[in-house]
Amino acid sequence: MEVEVTEVITTVVGIVGVSTILWYIVGLARVIFYERNINKTHDFLERSRKEIKKEGLSVDGINARMSELEREWLPKLEKMKRKRRFILDKLPFIRR
Repeated sequence: MEVEVTEVITTVVGIVGVSTILWYIVGLARVIFYERNINKTHDFLERSRKEIKKEGLSVDGINARMSELEREWLPKLEKMKRKRRFILDKLPFIRR
């Protein structure tokens, strides 16, 4: 019961190929996930900005409320962008 070298090589190459393909698929899915969340966050901030302006506050009040929102959401937004950028750097094929 001797295993041929070509069978072992074929099996290893197949496993590496499938794992590489899965790595790219998961990476692409995560990039899409982060991109959607980044867009949702931008939309939320824009809607909030419009709603705050409609409330009839003074310019200082508007700026204070917007700075509160930005202090809360900008770190989360930057974290998502960093994660997306990390994946794109590791998987250059997706970037093209």
